[in-house]
Amino acid sequence: MTARLPKNALSQLGQLQLYNELAVKKQSFQPGAICFSPPRPGNARWQTALSVLADSFECGNLISREAFDCAVGCSNGPDLMANLRKKCGIVWLCRRIPVIDRHDEVCQAGFYAISPASYRAIRAWLKSLEPAK
Repeated sequence: MTARLPKNALSQLGQLQLYNELAVKKQSFQPGAICFSPPRPGNARWQTALSVLADSFECGNLISREAFDCAVGCSNGPDLMANLRKKCGIVWLCRRIPVIDRHDEVCQAGFYAISPASYRAIRAWLKSLEPAK
């Protein structure tokens, strides 16, 4: 299912990104406040999920649940995100914004964003996985 964004989607996404930034600041995420526990080395799906979330943060974009599921190769993104929060300590926000689905109905699509502290922890962990040069 591919969702089309309504005509005013760009302004909605811009407002949503601003809202997420304010929400992150309001929840007072501190640079060292997250207790990141990296997934075990053999868990490729979690590694892919963390990489996708970090990449979307770098681009300044939110990632839709549908795009996340497709990029990670899972069919239950919310469960994977809940496990990342529970077992790895990832702090993320999910915002639901109205989009138009393939039946021209307005529905609420979920978009994920990670906190800056989570981004730094994920990037440091992914960098530690790179072979030494």
